[in-house]
Amino acid sequence: MKIRVLGAAAGGGLPQWNCHCRNCSDARRGAAGVLPRTQSSIAVSSDGRRWVLFNASPDLRSQTESLTRSVSRSGTDPGSAGTGVPPATPRASVFDAVFLTDAEIDHTAGLLLLREGGWLVLYATAFVHGALRQNGLLRTLAAYLQIDWREVPLDGAALELRDRAGDRLGLEVTAFAVAGDPPLYHQGNGTSPAGHTIGVRVTGANEAAGLVYVPGTGDVDDALLSSVGAGDMLLLDGTFWADDELAGMGISQRRALDMGHLPIGGPNGSLTRLRDISASRRAYIHLNNTNPVLREGSPERRAVEAAGWEVAYDGMELDV
Repeated sequence: MKIRVLGAAAGGGLPQWNCHCRNCSDARRGAAGVLPRTQSSIAVSSDGRRWVLFNASPDLRSQTESLTRSVSRSGTDPGSAGTGVPPATPRASVFDAVFLTDAEIDHTAGLLLLREGGWLVLYATAFVHGALRQNGLLRTLAAYLQIDWREVPLDGAALELRDRAGDRLGLEVTAFAVAGDPPLYHQGNGTSPAGHTIGVRVTGANEAAGLVYVPGTGDVDDALLSSVGAGDMLLLDGTFWADDELAGMGISQRRALDMGHLPIGGPNGSLTRLRDISASRRAYIHLNNTNPVLREGSPERRAVEAAGWEVAYDGMELDV
């Protein structure tokens, strides 16, 4: 199974268009050790030819171009990727399906960029599907293409991913609910409905090891811990280093936990609480532009690396 990180940053990317924090300023001017990053999204394939997009970021156009170039270099014609269209056809998508882990803007706005595709196989929980109907995104998309929504269950059963024609894509996904909050725009009744934020374990057909992808979570609970096996790759929410990160910079009074993100650092942060995690490889993803781990050589980056973690970057390629 092949995994490509299309975007490693949280909403806004690095640099964020209106931010002049140290990280954004240095990334904007091309300073060494602060790599620019687009907004969070990954692509997964069982064979390097047919790809499933996990979360559709607002930066999807450039991310798709990057993936298409990579696939072309490997000797595969991206025009043949599961569309049912001959490779010579002028328009065809490199993605056979899209899988959403939440309904946040930075994970769904990119769906609008897929409107020219004619069709969209969309895997999402009932809550995410309902939220995107409520905010008008799916209604807008439906004017341009056919949407084939396939509900993601939270009963612990493995879901076999299939393309538009029903052909197997060689990937199985087991979804589990994680702590967090629904999107700010969601008009609910004050409760946190099931399925608003999920993590997933992705495996190739008949493969034991897999990828555990949790780009947003406000806690480390039993469901998350039990999903990670010894041979697995873990991509985990690394949005903030500290709970009061934004307040300390005078950006916002909202804390990381208020926004449904468990910070990396501190005695109750993910770095401490997951020090004994059994994953064979682990990396932080969905990194906010203010996070000091984005700076190579920073004390926070050294602490992460000393604990055996990596910091994800755009174009990072992983094999499981």
